[in-house]
Amino acid sequence: MADTAYIRALGAHETIDHTAVDTLSAARRLHPGGLDVVVDLINAGPALASPAGLVRPGGRLVSTLCGPAEVDGVAPVYVRMEASTGDLHRQAERVAAGRMSIEVAATYPFDEAPQAMRDLAEGQYTRGKIVITF
Repeated sequence: MADTAYIRALGAHETIDHTAVDTLSAARRLHPGGLDVVVDLINAGPALASPAGLVRPGGRLVSTLCGPAEVDGVAPVYVRMEASTGDLHRQAERVAAGRMSIEVAATYPFDEAPQAMRDLAEGQYTRGKIVITF
């Protein structure tokens, strides 16, 4: 699968195909002692209990969504990104210097922006940025 090769190239040692197996069960089989860190970008509130069950004692559950102060004995870490002055400029410098790369999934001219949004909403692109050009 192309995504597996992509993720391994980013440094992953193991991958789980979420379309083929139950992700949580597969992670438990791979790491019966638990995981050091679980990053959950989907679940919030009580639904965090399932991924929290994967965290080893002393490990971390990280979420970008709101939730309780504790989930099944695990204290989640909730992270939130907020842009500050100069962030875009610093990111552009990193790209220009070759220290950061941006994968572009598709480019649309401005007059096709509505189609770009439909394609995104329909899940046509699962990786990379969609660029609208002027």
